[in-house]
Amino acid sequence: MIQNHAVIDGPHLHVVSGSRAGLNIKLTVGESGNPEWTVGSQPDREIVFQDSGVSALHAKIVNEGPRWKVLDQASANGTFVNGKRSNVSYLSAGDRVRFGPVDCVFQTSRAAAAPRRSGGATVGSGQSASKSKTLVIGAIAFVVTIAVLFLVYKFVL
Repeated sequence: MIQNHAVIDGPHLHVVSGSRAGLNIKLTVGESGNPEWTVGSQPDREIVFQDSGVSALHAKIVNEGPRWKVLDQASANGTFVNGKRSNVSYLSAGDRVRFGPVDCVFQTSRAAAAPRRSGGATVGSGQSASKSKTLVIGAIAFVVTIAVLFLVYKFVL
């Protein structure tokens, strides 16, 4: 559902740039009960941006109860959350979501769309980066331990 005013009740995207700038796109579950919205340039998408640089099937927005996420669908120009390219990101109110050249602000409640400067959990960055670093350190420690055991076995025993 598309609405032209700046204040809207419920989860929505406020379009900041592109040919539909200024519009609010309400994210409500329709009669089908499907909590997913496809984003792209093809007219059969739930959210259509016909701007150059938006892929035919660019991304999906998914509602998982209290959580929202955006998933890039191998788009040519990428999906960005708060300025960082993302394949999968969990969204928070105020997060900036960009589909190619079209910039939007995600809102979850009755609030004027105001961009957030940081936040939004991007899968593969932030806390996940810390976990990745820990895994790399653990893998290196494992390899060193195996090498030491091999040397002890070969030269001591």
